[in-house]
Amino acid sequence: LHMAPTVETLEAILAHMKAHWTSDLDEQDFSCQFFHALFEITDEDGSGGLDATELQGIMEKLGSPMTDHDAMLAIAQYDLDSSGTIENFEFVELMKSHVRFQAFGSKHSLAGLDPNRFALRDAATGQIWHIPIEGRLEIHFVYEREAVLGMHDAKNRITDAGIAQLIRNINLQAKSPAEKLEMLYFAINESEILFSASQAYELLEQCGGLNKEVRVAAVSHALFQVITAKDAQRLVSTTLNLRERAKLKVDLGNAYAVIMGNPTAHFALDLVNRADRWVARKLVESAQTEKKMSIASKRGDTSQHMNWENFRNETLDGEKFVLTTSFFNSLPQCGHLEFDYALSHRRYEQLVKELAKDCVFIDIPDGAGQPAAPLDPVAKAKQRWKKLRDYVRHNQFLNMLNYARSHIFRIKNCREEVRLKLVQIETAVSDRYLTAEQASRIVMSMPSGFHGRVEAARVLFARLIDVGNFCEIFDLLDREDQSELVKSLGWLNIFNPEKPDRFYELDLSVLEDYNMAKILIRLAVIEEGDNWLDGYTYSPTRDEAPYPHWILPASWDADDTGKGEGPRRTGILRLVFTSKLEDGCIPDWDARREIKNRVLCGP
Repeated sequence: LHMAPTVETLEAILAHMKAHWTSDLDEQDFSCQFFHALFEITDEDGSGGLDATELQGIMEKLGSPMTDHDAMLAIAQYDLDSSGTIENFEFVELMKSHVRFQAFGSKHSLAGLDPNRFALRDAATGQIWHIPIEGRLEIHFVYEREAVLGMHDAKNRITDAGIAQLIRNINLQAKSPAEKLEMLYFAINESEILFSASQAYELLEQCGGLNKEVRVAAVSHALFQVITAKDAQRLVSTTLNLRERAKLKVDLGNAYAVIMGNPTAHFALDLVNRADRWVARKLVESAQTEKKMSIASKRGDTSQHMNWENFRNETLDGEKFVLTTSFFNSLPQCGHLEFDYALSHRRYEQLVKELAKDCVFIDIPDGAGQPAAPLDPVAKAKQRWKKLRDYVRHNQFLNMLNYARSHIFRIKNCREEVRLKLVQIETAVSDRYLTAEQASRIVMSMPSGFHGRVEAARVLFARLIDVGNFCEIFDLLDREDQSELVKSLGWLNIFNPEKPDRFYELDLSVLEDYNMAKILIRLAVIEEGDNWLDGYTYSPTRDEAPYPHWILPASWDADDTGKGEGPRRTGILRLVFTSKLEDGCIPDWDARREIKNRVLCGP
């Protein structure tokens, strides 16, 4: 690991690791457990986070001292939740990067780097091949594009040694910061060089890309080669302030949402434009990964066309068609492609656990009914400080929103003001996760005109850690905005069977609406009481009047086997669903939990 810990530190780490020791531990698992144990024995106050001073103390114990500047830079780069400290899993990522840097990227390792390490060699003899000084040389260069195996496949990125050599080559050739940056752009643009956030930061720092005058443009170039959305988020949050992020969003256009991992948006792509073609190809990588994850999730298909794709409302040159990932294998050279895209992946449980900071802290004494051991004054002071810090963190976001409501969100109800505010929201949350309650405050701070609230809700949809509560945001909107949001996201991505009470308008000719109708019909049949309030209607078409005195046929609850059972395949169904006891309804919670498997907020 390129470290020299003291014997006492090493013994303490290994003693802590024994609790989780397994016989099949490999090198990677060992290093991860090593860093987790190091974090836990260092976090003596149990705060769950390390500040810059504590981080310097750790590195000192490991025989790898860190300056104040390096410690603050590390906190800024790996503090994903902006708490001012780095938590356990963030610390592990920091230490992995530190180990790689010590091995390949530090000044010490570069000083001893063999200049012939990357030299061309004769395949037969293994000797270094030198370019002849005379004669005619004919070269056949064979290039095969490496398929991207996955959105998070780190094996596709360049090695730290490769980054070090690239920096070395640029420094040898360029004479000024401007030349260094120009050479960097030439080297990476439209190339197969993919790198992590820390590698991108190192490249920009060494090549003058972090200077204020060129920072936004330099980061923009680097983002196209960053391997994952998480790395893109880290790079942007580390290098740019909010104003610069907004400029970056405007400069990148359609590409911003895709690069930053939140492509839940409306796309209008000109297939003649090279940048738009890049967006299309990059988006299909995400779409293919999402499709596989959705199928493997064991929940129902929530797509518009019941094909597990996240593309919605697609048109090509104004004509409706069904867009799939296979379409991008032979992308037309021209045409106007327009569609909505809705992310379908869920926050993993461990991510929710790490990121959900809205908690209530309660003192629970050790032992059943046994009085807790008295604490010494120092321990009491630490405990009180921890509670105070947790309380401040808990209320920090709410305080920010209150300020935003009174200052930031005083905007005119005009198109340009709404568009500007949406850009600011998207850039501010691109590397943050929120609860539905927090997101609702942002959405309702927007003006209702020009679809301000709808677009804000769409931007925030994929940043929620509790997507099952998104329906609460939906219920705050008026009918017109709800209709727009359903069109862009889809009922099966919004709906939560445990909170179904609202108005529905379903077009049974659309597969997802048809499946949504089957869910509501099923609940109406199995639950006690009349869940559908009086006044529900069915119309043959959207323009025709509803059938008078229409009653839900019992046959509509049957499975659709193609023999006439189930709901009709055409027509408009309108209803208001209720679960209230005062309306005589008794929810069947077991059935609702089972139905949850058929929507996005399920397993």
